[in-house]
Amino acid sequence: MNFEWSLFIDLGIIALGLCAATLIRARVRFFQAYLIPNAIIAGLLLLPFYNWIAPHLGIGRQGLENLVFHLLNVTFIAIALRPTPRRPRQSLAVLGTATVIISQFTIQGLLGYALTFLFIGLPLLPALFPSYGFLVTLGYTLGPGQAFSIGLSWQDLGFAGAGGLGLIFGAIGFLVACFGGVWLINLGLRRRYVALSPEQIQARRSHGGLLAAGDEQPVGLRQTTHSEAIDTLSLMLAAVFAVYLVTYLLLRGLTALLVPLGGAVAQVGEGLWGITFVFGLLVALLVKALLGATGRGYLLEERGLTRISGSAVDFMVAAALGAISLTLVRANWLPIVVFAAVLAGVAALTILWLSSRLFAHDHAFERVILFWGALTGTLSTGLALLRALDPEFKTPAASDYMYASALTFFLVLPLILIMGFPALAHATGNTTLYLVTLAVLLCYVALVAAGFAILARKSGVRGFRAVTRVWLTPSTPSR
Repeated sequence: MNFEWSLFIDLGIIALGLCAATLIRARVRFFQAYLIPNAIIAGLLLLPFYNWIAPHLGIGRQGLENLVFHLLNVTFIAIALRPTPRRPRQSLAVLGTATVIISQFTIQGLLGYALTFLFIGLPLLPALFPSYGFLVTLGYTLGPGQAFSIGLSWQDLGFAGAGGLGLIFGAIGFLVACFGGVWLINLGLRRRYVALSPEQIQARRSHGGLLAAGDEQPVGLRQTTHSEAIDTLSLMLAAVFAVYLVTYLLLRGLTALLVPLGGAVAQVGEGLWGITFVFGLLVALLVKALLGATGRGYLLEERGLTRISGSAVDFMVAAALGAISLTLVRANWLPIVVFAAVLAGVAALTILWLSSRLFAHDHAFERVILFWGALTGTLSTGLALLRALDPEFKTPAASDYMYASALTFFLVLPLILIMGFPALAHATGNTTLYLVTLAVLLCYVALVAAGFAILARKSGVRGFRAVTRVWLTPSTPSR
């Protein structure tokens, strides 16, 4: 009998990587001291395997890419299903989170656009396609899948290899997010930006990640069912996958309605699959509200859903790093290095600057780590880094980011659409589109600045106070 094994082969390889990473971190002091998550170590082990060994065994990276896509959606659904009582000023925190997300689309887009024309205008530098810099923004903020699919549409307008370049910048984003995130975490610990005591920091840096035989074992899940009927974890998994099925059916229906309309509407319809996690979040929130209204909300056990989301993040991050193709970086190395480094540096500075003012008294640095990982790599990287500071996702950083993601998609959609204008201008000769692109970017800058000023003042900080200081600590007088 012939059975399809590819999914479980990839899962088994990832599992071996995670087991090896767990043993390595338990024994190697370096990984403990710098709080490097096991999933990132596993991904770095899988990276050379899938690039140099797996092809000779007939194993490709497509399975890993599929796993990253699905596990990201599962993570969002599991976190959204958790019981989360509404807290004071949550709406402000969600709007602040949306402001930071939109700021990165805007700042990275504007900077990438400017660098592109700098390369075009200066001699001795490679001549770039006018939309080149936007691929960096898309790779960082949306990830390799979206950058690839959008790049493919630009190839029809004359941007040769745009899809592959989108994958390159998405892959580089993973590496930037992981290594830069570890550096930021340790910077925050040294500067005391994070609300951990010296004893807590030392404890996290001195253990290998495994409990000893005699240690107290924390409760990871409480039973909400009788096991002879159904295991509680089975019920949690059933809820997650049922929501995922409804999400799939919803997207199939929306695609069937929009794609036949053709043109830009059809492109939007196809693009909805790239943000499946947003629709999964919305469906999960609806299911949670319905269960709460019927008095059955207690069945969604918080710790169990946290275990599911945490497991999905571990496997997802390892798969995402293993799926990077090293051969894609061989061509165009100079602009790749320049664009990747400049946009990453500016992202780090602006995320620190904005977060310390918008969330001065609300887990600012935990949010920084999530923003950095999600807005240079993908949300999976951000969640993995966040777990180094917030292992149980007890801070509101992750939940606020999910709510804000649903909001920001619709707000940044016009910005994503105009990123194709330079390619269209190149193909049609209509140079006015270059100016329209710049004008829209500048409008977004003005909107982000206005929103930031209002929200920062509501949080008790004069947003543009001490402009030259990257990090404004909560102890700094705000007025």
